[in-house]
Amino acid sequence: MATTDLHAQVWPFDYETGRSLHRQGLAHLATLIDHLKREATNSLLLDNGDFLQGTVLADAAAEAGTMHPVIAAMNAIGYDAGTVGNHDFNYGLPLLDRAIKQAHFPLVCANVTTVGTGQNYFRPYTILDRDLPCGDGRERPIRIGVVGGTPPEIMDWDRLHLQGKVTSSDISDAITSNVRLLRAEGADIVVALCHAGIEPGPLGRSANNSALQLATMHGVDAIIAGHTHSLFPQENQTSDDSTINHADGTLHGIPTIMPAAHGREIGVIDLQLVHSNAGWKVAGHTSQRRPIPPRSRPNRYVLRATRGAHHAARAYIEEPLGITETALHLHFARIQDAPALRLIADSQFGFVRCHATQVLEPDIPLLCAVAPHQARAVPNGGHVTDIPIGTVRHRHLIDLLPYPNTLCVLELTGQHIRDWLNRVARAFQHVPSSAQDAPLLNPVEPAYNFDVLFGLTYRFDLSQPVPAIDRLQLAGRDVQTLDRFHVITTNHRAGGGSGFSVLRDAVPVWTSSRTTRDVLRDYILLNPKIDPPTLATWSFKPMHGTTAKVTCEVGAGHHLTQLKHPALEPLGERPGNLIDLRLHL
Repeated sequence: MATTDLHAQVWPFDYETGRSLHRQGLAHLATLIDHLKREATNSLLLDNGDFLQGTVLADAAAEAGTMHPVIAAMNAIGYDAGTVGNHDFNYGLPLLDRAIKQAHFPLVCANVTTVGTGQNYFRPYTILDRDLPCGDGRERPIRIGVVGGTPPEIMDWDRLHLQGKVTSSDISDAITSNVRLLRAEGADIVVALCHAGIEPGPLGRSANNSALQLATMHGVDAIIAGHTHSLFPQENQTSDDSTINHADGTLHGIPTIMPAAHGREIGVIDLQLVHSNAGWKVAGHTSQRRPIPPRSRPNRYVLRATRGAHHAARAYIEEPLGITETALHLHFARIQDAPALRLIADSQFGFVRCHATQVLEPDIPLLCAVAPHQARAVPNGGHVTDIPIGTVRHRHLIDLLPYPNTLCVLELTGQHIRDWLNRVARAFQHVPSSAQDAPLLNPVEPAYNFDVLFGLTYRFDLSQPVPAIDRLQLAGRDVQTLDRFHVITTNHRAGGGSGFSVLRDAVPVWTSSRTTRDVLRDYILLNPKIDPPTLATWSFKPMHGTTAKVTCEVGAGHHLTQLKHPALEPLGERPGNLIDLRLHL
């Protein structure tokens, strides 16, 4: 049995909205796990990483430095082993080290090594010795090897936490090397915990398809995949890649599972084992995803182990911070400037100007890059931040800034800035001149990649075959290639995260351990009356007689009167709580 991408969802509760969740969370999964253990006494329970980050429960635990509630829950359930995912590094190595020490089960990872020594930073693998009751009534010993790996991109995504301390290598290569060691130590069966996806296409070395790559290697009997929050296997699903077999639940013939994220499912691989004088071998298998049943009740031992942390987190999120006189929403964050993003930028400008005086120079302009995290204005819908006029509480800040990113300052040139914004321009599709209701947004580009660079003004030219930046200016003057800038951004973006390779080699001139959310909280406490100014940072290059179409959550319709430019008009609602809007360019 396996979980993956739990993201600290222990209680069936949404800390952002303050509402209960149905059939979700580790407490509910524990009840299902108990049932499955009664179905098969010869069972193991494994986790595939990304368990320490994702809710305010985890954020509060990171600040408290006490027993981590996710680890407390996993100990109560009785996990046998696990690995670490990329988000488990978000708070830095000290918290991860502490969590590993608190766990009553081994956490393994084979592809992270210590800088200087080249030694494995984590235990690369473990062997679980068990006695298996067999069909003839006898018990026979079996040695089960468990090896794990995390996305090597952690060195980009959390570079400021990890650089100079550890380094990472390819998941498949590292796991395969350690499989040989496991076999040499007598492992009869080997399970690979691969915190990576199974996307079809040419095999590469990325977190999106390393599990598929691993399945081509020799010596692994079963794979637990994750990271991409996909599902495998899926009923009545086929793949253009013949090596991905949903019907059998295999990759290249290797039994594989990827259950739903956030504690919605448990993944089950049932290996039929046969023992002979030559040892154990796999004679057959089934792979299935088991959802939480409709009438599930949360496990009382998990609730008891984490009740104190849960109640502390609930009190924390309801803390009143200030009063907003304007709705802070992200419905139109990729159509025009969003006051919510300007509020975040103002908080970061103030923090850096106060704490980074030793590196800031009067003749180098200071900019701030902020992205809308929860603004899924695309046909498949999704959550959109929408904070109403009135009291702003801590849970609203979690909605605006869901990740525990920290701040840094980069020194960049005008060319870097232009390249950065041209990468941002991937948010849009090409709109031909005189087109009517052409699709505006690129459906595969997430909102969190739409960085707005406050301190500049610029336009996006949608008429280009590949949308690009146009009229990039500082205080009315065109930005030149060799102009110098200091740019406030997050540790994730500074590492080149999410494909921003233009920033990968940039060296921070200043870093902070404070999270963006803490910075915003402190700013609002000092400035409790919230009314961000409406200033134009970016716009679209005018295209006369041309319109584009964008699909938003239906709630966006309530904010149309706030828009002054560009003009939007509703085209009508559609199934799925969505509304189509026409943008006059």
